Amino acid sequence: MALAPNQSLTRSVYSCGKTFLVDQVVDLFKETDNCAKHALVVIHGESVCIWLLKDGKLQQKLDKGIHAHLPNSHKKGGQSQSRFRNVHDNAVHAFVESAAGYVLENARAYADGILVAGSSEKKHGVVGKIREHHKGFVLGCVSCTHGESAQDIVRKNQDLFSNHNEESKTVSCWMEKLSLGCPTLVYGVKHIHHCASNGMLSEMLVHEDVFDQHREITTRAGETCGMKTAMISRKTEAANRLLRDFGGVLGKLWYNPVNDPVDE
Repeated sequence: MALAPNQSLTRSVYSCGKTFLVDQVVDLFKETDNCAKHALVVIHGESVCIWLLKDGKLQQKLDKGIHAHLPNSHKKGGQSQSRFRNVHDNAVHAFVESAAGYVLENARAYADGILVAGSSEKKHGVVGKIREHHKGFVLGCVSCTHGESAQDIVRKNQDLFSNHNEESKTVSCWMEKLSLGCPTLVYGVKHIHHCASNGMLSEMLVHEDVFDQHREITTRAGETCGMKTAMISRKTEAANRLLRDFGGVLGKLWYNPVNDPVDE
């Protein structure tokens, strides 16, 4: 079993003792706070700005930003319409690539998810490029006016951030308990299906990308033994770890069995 910690490794430790040093590794699986960290990306015209959020409130604006110059009128000298269009389209493509790279390089260092807002249609191209690299990083893409403040945008989309926080906390809590060897949490598709079929599970976490594969077993277990099913969206990093490390499904037992004859 391979687990990816919530926090990054920041130092190395060498020891030649008789015991494994695991305390510092276990600490990496703990959440640094109770809420996921978010960022607001605002794209207006030819500029991109990033605000960092905590607990749904604006904290700071990153000093850096992107300010491009896109051609918006014909040059003197008889430039044809088709040539101008080609030049303009190439400039827009370069801006979208640059903006997506800027967001990934800077926002990813601080945030678990972002909301992209703006008055420009180019924001959709930027979101598409970001999702090519990190599918669950963009929480949403909304339109706003050029004069609308960042705080107003955040306030209008508070539910989106709240839902993301709850899902992130739920999955991270299960991951942390699993890393500590919690005996009532089980993983492995065959093992989970066996436990669910025999009324042993009180709850299942299922990633939305694989939910249809488990729909029959979750429905039957819910009807016969009251098992609850929580579908986790792809819009959190914790959900991505669930999919990557455990095939998108975890189970919680009603009790801790002494001997379980089922092997994965």
